[in-house]
Amino acid sequence: SRRVAVYGQGNGRPCQGALQETWPCNPSPHEQAPDGCQAVREPIDCKLGSWTLWSPCSASCGGGQSHRSRDLSQHAVAGGRGCEGPLSMIRECSRRACGGAGGPVDCTYSQWEEWGACGKCSGERKRFRHILHHARNGGKNCKAEDIEQLGTCPIKCSSTERLVLAWQHWG
Repeated sequence: SRRVAVYGQGNGRPCQGALQETWPCNPSPHEQAPDGCQAVREPIDCKLGSWTLWSPCSASCGGGQSHRSRDLSQHAVAGGRGCEGPLSMIRECSRRACGGAGGPVDCTYSQWEEWGACGKCSGERKRFRHILHHARNGGKNCKAEDIEQLGTCPIKCSSTERLVLAWQHWG
């Protein structure tokens, strides 16, 4: 998930897109299920709930943001299809200029957070940073793709798995 630190103002570009995403709880064969996943025999597909109404605009002038969200009404279990799509969205509003003018101010970001944990062998991991200040008065806009990085996990898996069982007496 991510959050908006400063909303777009003036001619600055507002943040847009998903604030949260979800991933299925369906491990591959021979992988351990993530915490919270239950063993069920029949697959159940993920289902997304309805969107909330758009929130009021965060500003009356100079650029603001409005958001809406939805929840998972059913998590995918036992190999069911995972949900796709955002859980939260934001959009611009109140773009008209406020009384005072000033020079252009570019978008600024926080430092990158530490890489997230690897969920499985040869998987992916993420890290995030936040928007500290949105562009104003014609400054360089923030880009949604510049607040999340995707990287490969350094964990290597063996190409084969072996299972050895002890012999038991005939009974």
